Amino acid sequence: MAEQKRIAAILDKADQKRQQAITLADDFLRSVFLDMFGDPVTNPKGWAQKELGDVLKIKHGYAFKSEFFKSVGDCVLLTPGNFFEKGGYKAMALT
Repeated sequence: MAEQKRIAAILDKADQKRQQAITLADDFLRSVFLDMFGDPVTNPKGWAQKELGDVLKIKHGYAFKSEFFKSVGDCVLLTPGNFFEKGGYKAMALT
């Protein structure tokens, strides 16, 4: 029983360290993004703002075949699953 408690304590500490690493990585990525692009709300770097429809084609109600899915290139296929509800998108690597 003492050995199980010792192992549980080690695992708890490892989980805390993992959570801390995730928080630090998130903070770092947010900082790098703001340094590169500025605050997306106030747009201090003067980035041009466009409607999505002006820079991409939006297709609805179509089941794309796997051959259309590419993770790199001039044409990247994004689906609703690539977008976060609160803004932004996630790239999905092909496996």
